[in-house]
Amino acid sequence: MARIEFGHTWWGHRWLDALAHIDFGNRLPRGKRYARNGSVASISIEGTRISARVKGTRPTPYRVGLTLWEFSALEQETIIGLVKDDPYYLSQLEARRLPPELEGVLAERGIRLFPESWKELGMTCSCPDWAVPCKHLAAVVYIVANEIDKNPFLVFPMHGLDLLEAIHGGPLEDNGKIVGIESLVAEGPVEYTSSRESLEELDLAAIPDLYPATAQLLTEFPLFYLEGDFRELLLGAIRRAGTKATRHISLLDIQEESRAAPDSRCTMTIRKGHGRVTGRIGSDEDEVAFDSDDFSPCVEYLQRLSAGDLSVYPPMISFLIMSHNFALRLLERHAIVPELISVRKDTFLIRWIPALFNSEVAGIFDGLVGALPGEVLRYDRTPLTRREQLLFLISFFLRHYLRLLEPVKNAGDHPIRALFFQGDEYRPTRFEEQGNAQTIHLWLGRFSIRPIHHYPVIRVEEGGQDTFKFEVLVGDRREAGSLPVSFALFLEQLDPETLPLLRDLSLLSTYLGTVNTFLKEGSTVTVCAGDFLEEWFGAIPALRTLGVRTVVPKALREVFQPHLTLGLRKRPDSDSDRVVSYTSLKDMLAVDWHVAVGDEVMPAGELFELSQRYRRFVRYKDRFIELDEARLAQISRKMARDPRPRAVDLLQIGLTGTYEGAPIAMSPEARTLFDQLLNAPEAEVPPGLRAELRPYQLRGYQWLYHNYRIGLGAVVADDMGLGKTIQVIAFLLKLQEESALRPNRPALAVVPASVVTNWERELHRFAPSLATGIYHGSDRTMPSGVDVVLTTYALLRGDMEHFGSRKWSVLIIDEAQNIKNTASAQARAVKALKAGFSIAMTGTPVENRLLDYWSIIDFAMKGYLGTRASFKERYAVPIERFRDQTALEHFRTVTAPLVLRRLKTDRTIIDDLPEKIVINRYPLLTGEQMVLYRELVERTEEFLGEAEGIERSGMVFKLMTGLKQICCHPHLYAKRGERGSTVSGKAKLLTEQVQTIAARGEKVLIFTQFAEMGWLLQEMIDAELHLPCLFLHGGSSRRERDALVDRFQNDPTHQVMVLSIRAGGVGLNLTAANHVIHYDLWWNPAVEHQATDRAFRIGQRKDVMVYRFITGGTFEEKISAMLEAKEDLAELTVAHGEKWLTHLSTTEIRDLIGLTGEG
Repeated sequence: MARIEFGHTWWGHRWLDALAHIDFGNRLPRGKRYARNGSVASISIEGTRISARVKGTRPTPYRVGLTLWEFSALEQETIIGLVKDDPYYLSQLEARRLPPELEGVLAERGIRLFPESWKELGMTCSCPDWAVPCKHLAAVVYIVANEIDKNPFLVFPMHGLDLLEAIHGGPLEDNGKIVGIESLVAEGPVEYTSSRESLEELDLAAIPDLYPATAQLLTEFPLFYLEGDFRELLLGAIRRAGTKATRHISLLDIQEESRAAPDSRCTMTIRKGHGRVTGRIGSDEDEVAFDSDDFSPCVEYLQRLSAGDLSVYPPMISFLIMSHNFALRLLERHAIVPELISVRKDTFLIRWIPALFNSEVAGIFDGLVGALPGEVLRYDRTPLTRREQLLFLISFFLRHYLRLLEPVKNAGDHPIRALFFQGDEYRPTRFEEQGNAQTIHLWLGRFSIRPIHHYPVIRVEEGGQDTFKFEVLVGDRREAGSLPVSFALFLEQLDPETLPLLRDLSLLSTYLGTVNTFLKEGSTVTVCAGDFLEEWFGAIPALRTLGVRTVVPKALREVFQPHLTLGLRKRPDSDSDRVVSYTSLKDMLAVDWHVAVGDEVMPAGELFELSQRYRRFVRYKDRFIELDEARLAQISRKMARDPRPRAVDLLQIGLTGTYEGAPIAMSPEARTLFDQLLNAPEAEVPPGLRAELRPYQLRGYQWLYHNYRIGLGAVVADDMGLGKTIQVIAFLLKLQEESALRPNRPALAVVPASVVTNWERELHRFAPSLATGIYHGSDRTMPSGVDVVLTTYALLRGDMEHFGSRKWSVLIIDEAQNIKNTASAQARAVKALKAGFSIAMTGTPVENRLLDYWSIIDFAMKGYLGTRASFKERYAVPIERFRDQTALEHFRTVTAPLVLRRLKTDRTIIDDLPEKIVINRYPLLTGEQMVLYRELVERTEEFLGEAEGIERSGMVFKLMTGLKQICCHPHLYAKRGERGSTVSGKAKLLTEQVQTIAARGEKVLIFTQFAEMGWLLQEMIDAELHLPCLFLHGGSSRRERDALVDRFQNDPTHQVMVLSIRAGGVGLNLTAANHVIHYDLWWNPAVEHQATDRAFRIGQRKDVMVYRFITGGTFEEKISAMLEAKEDLAELTVAHGEKWLTHLSTTEIRDLIGLTGEG
């Protein structure tokens, strides 16, 4: 441990130095050891008398006394007048600083502050030592030096003059009282009027790095810590915590499977008389407990959740995600400050809180306060104000991270370090510790200017011959719109706030010494630009931190650092006026080095010409540039290399207009090249397309074809139901028309097994000229002589040797979120394929999992967004953790040429949409379903030909019902076996579909004919998707039905409702949903339409999606085809039900129930 020294301040040192000069017997040092080891048991200073008790060899401490001389009335009057008449002295005294030059001024007037002989001290000690001073007296002398260090004004009361009280005309108000925790509770009920929108507007990336400002605000060697400079210890801890926080954040991953249940909540309670907190977070199923000693369960719960799309969480969880991420960002940006609070008598805590002296931090903090949806924290049984709830919450997060990251090793070895960095309570016990809490409080008080009506305004004007004119004005917050007055006029008004204002000016003078010069002169001062600019620009962070108003020329508002950037212009020797591919940019553009200074860009040579002036701050146009030698050397080293960006980098530089964050210079001709590259020209629709494209689909087809021509990949991310497949099919036909699809180089489409049949049907329906082959089934072989090959992800992964050995003309992946996990064998298999052009199709939003987006775009265009690690650092963490709007805008800009994303709600889309979009989906039977299906068909066929009349009708109806049950789920038919989705093609497709809909924050109705299937679906959705699922069935009472409808309509956490088609087909109003899934179909269009239309009230909204699940290759697909083909069947009424099926002939029934291919 470092040795305790005395006389740290000028005045404390002056006290010891004065006494050392009269210590001819060199007896003073003998007392230092006694002073250090705590032998001075007590000390009091009353008037001119200093009394102490010092422990020695005897059981009873010795009584020690020192008495100084008292100032005469004339001397006191002289001192008070001298200080009162000088604004500089007044400002220093108001800041509790005693200017050293005051001693010399008083000496000139014959007033001494320090003794010239021992006799003037009137020393006494009850010890037997005859020497003067004895070691006990000497120890007291050192302790007095320590007390003067803490409060230099003691040198006046020791002479009978309370200078501060005399200046103020009475006892001083206690403006430095430490806040007690119990004073922070709310005085009445707390109101909460939050909205998620206010949370979503917060940009945590806007928090600036506040380390420079914090370093400027704190003074050196605060006297509550004598083992070294606590300022350096604190600043080092803040700096290291920020570095470690950045590393910690980079290791965190948003967990894809993590969701907050709709009933998730959080409650915390601070124990009375302590700073300890206990709490619980989560839902009934996953609730975890935490406390002050182990806050990690709460933090780990929140770390796994993304802030990209807050709408998917309950309001309290959304608030906590942002509050936690706010704390992390504060830590990373050194934007935290310690605050001392009293938790009970003589017991204190440090709570780390946001640096609210900064406007950006304060703005975000206020936004969070306003977004608090309900009580999250209380003190014992008493509510806290919303502001205090958030301050404590942030402090608990910060305390957790400070303990986790350990910016100060072995902090617990010293009570002050433990107080600041471990969150331990501090209770002063030794005499020399008694004033520490107040000293800490006053030291930390420099983080704010005291709120008074009057405020200083600094005005700077340019003078002649490289000078500036500097003065301080005074404004008044009570007089809106009034101009500040001169400082001299303000002093003449003898305003009661004169002394507090002078205190603020004294605080400012520690960052801007010219303030002191102004106070001493009393009027405008002229300063040399060379010296002033360095002081001024160095003070700007502190001035902004403290909210000081300035009236200065534009050039003084900010100093600019030079940043290396690029200039782009068209090569004069380029032999083409039109860019045909993004790779040709390298040949058509000349690239050279430039330097950016803010938004101004200059050729690099100009910067080095400016540096020849040999000044640190050089004017350039309307601004000053700081020419730091190290930065210039760094720029020079980089310029030694030719700028040779890759073609893909050139594309992104042109898109964003920036290079490494700095603006670039681009000639008009270069801009024209980029515009030509990215604007898709019109392309004729291939005549072989058997469909009419809607306007937005036409644009999508032309965009795909354009990207193909210029060498960019494509991610078709249109909303569900907008026809991604038809756009891709039109594009494939265009390639066939141009002979780009050939038998030796066909297109490959990799799709989920549940939509293979859909793809096959749509290719056949809309593009019959495209020869299509399917690689699927148990006896599969690679199709030959075809234009398009269809396969599934599972088969690609297992049979990679058949796919990886050739180059495909076009590679298409549907439901591209299947490759979001880059480490999976499935993703590796897809990305190992070779193709001339790649298309990814997905309708699933990725706002809460940007690394999934990286994987998809990396498939479409390898390396376009860099490595996964660099993408995470540049985009995923800033956007998902901190809602960084700049990073988000940059991400959208660079991905815009590769991603086509239209929503059904877009104005340019909605008018093109029909009243409702009906989509048939064709899942396939699983192996277990196929076995049951065949067994039932074979068993029934034996008796079908022999039965007649009612018996035959009953047999046919039973057969159709059984087959329908098998197609729904094996358990529905067999009443045994697995109940999950994996054994049913329909169930697998349903869980995929519902998951996608729920991820979009939308709602879905699922109709089924069978109540038992409804129970199975409810169980499945809850267990596998962790989504609450409502079920309205025929057994629901009127009251239950009304409650279910109300919950579905009005509760955003209930997104899924299953209905039996009979119970849900009449008299309901469920317009909150914009998706309907008919899981199993009544083979009567009227029943189906009644369920959809009455439930949906079609016409109230235009984004309705209706999905009809039809098991491919089974009787369901054949009946659906019959209904579409025969008008008489389409005109069936509800009353007919499915009776028409029983009238089919035996031959028709056999044809109907037979499996087609593999099914």
